[in-house]
Amino acid sequence: MKNLASVAIAIQTGTPVLLWGAPGCGKTQNLYAMAKHMGRHMEVLIASTREPSDFSGLPIPRRNANEVLDAMRAMADMMKAGDSDSSPTFAYTTTEDYIPDVVQAPLSWAKKLSKQAGILFLDELSCAPPSVAAALLRVVLDKVVGEMPLHPDTWMVAAANPPEQAAGGWELPLPLANRFVHIQWGADVDAWTAGMISGWPKPKIPVLPDNWEEQLPQAKALIASYIRHQPTKLLIVPKEESAAGKAWPSPRSWTMAATMLAACRSVGAGIDTQAELISGCIGNGVALEFIAWLRDLDLPDPEMLLKDASLLKPLLKEGRGDKIHAALTSLVAVVIQNFTDERWAMSWDAMLLAYEKAPDVAAASARALAAKDVVDTSKWPTEKIRPFRKLLEAAAVISKNK
Repeated sequence: MKNLASVAIAIQTGTPVLLWGAPGCGKTQNLYAMAKHMGRHMEVLIASTREPSDFSGLPIPRRNANEVLDAMRAMADMMKAGDSDSSPTFAYTTTEDYIPDVVQAPLSWAKKLSKQAGILFLDELSCAPPSVAAALLRVVLDKVVGEMPLHPDTWMVAAANPPEQAAGGWELPLPLANRFVHIQWGADVDAWTAGMISGWPKPKIPVLPDNWEEQLPQAKALIASYIRHQPTKLLIVPKEESAAGKAWPSPRSWTMAATMLAACRSVGAGIDTQAELISGCIGNGVALEFIAWLRDLDLPDPEMLLKDASLLKPLLKEGRGDKIHAALTSLVAVVIQNFTDERWAMSWDAMLLAYEKAPDVAAASARALAAKDVVDTSKWPTEKIRPFRKLLEAAAVISKNK
């Protein structure tokens, strides 16, 4: 199925994924095939049949060794006295120190996933009552069940039918919906007919390289640049209940979108896959605007810009503040990611050049750059930062005697 590549990219970053699709369109079977292909154990839980305690843990008293010894001594004393009418009085019932703790004990499925890197698949999520959905919040976000952490490399996947197609369906609560990448799962006619005739092939799964996170700083810089020029898009809380359970923009979901952008770039995923995953974080409308803005940037490679600040001149001539900011923040991101005093000093060439045409934009990036500690203070390019000095002093980024 064509969606499986998007699912694989997202979950390999550790981001929870929610598949929306009609019953019977192969969500579970495709996930089983992916889990087998990637050598992962998968636990499948039907969320609609579960209780909140299945995810928050069962409250169980925990007695310590002292309590057991006190009970044994009390019983032995009673038997020696031969007082058959007496009932044992245990020390822990009369002393606060011996009041047993109550722990939230996890179920067996959680214990399995605490010992191995597996997949937790929550099916029929839209049929789970609100109390169960609330209990799932910590499981999805923190990977903790009761008081037991799951394996840190546990992948979270959920599936849901649209409420109108689900028996007793519920809209997902805002906090839970905003923790997932939402992917619309559809039936691929060509793949299905070919599979029925000649058998189902092994799924084609893109595997993220070990260094995929090296793409993160630049992806975050691009999103930060977009939000700086479109601040109203940072947080748009849905007003309609039907939209609340889907993807919508928030600081959390924009951060997820940066992760999706970085992961896609690390495997060379096409624009369609990028759009699907970013839309799954922040919603279709805002994502389409962001993708269009991204395609229109045509920015110089930040590593090339570091070596040759003149590459910024076409953007300065065009006068697009958003493009200039995106280029400078990408430059700052790669310098901080692979930091040396020499690279840091070189980056001020572009800041100084940008200051001549767009002082406010240059100052915003310069502030982030100047906040980075430099081991060799002789590397501080005094002349290059002179235009920014008063601004940086006022922001307490640098001291007046630096």
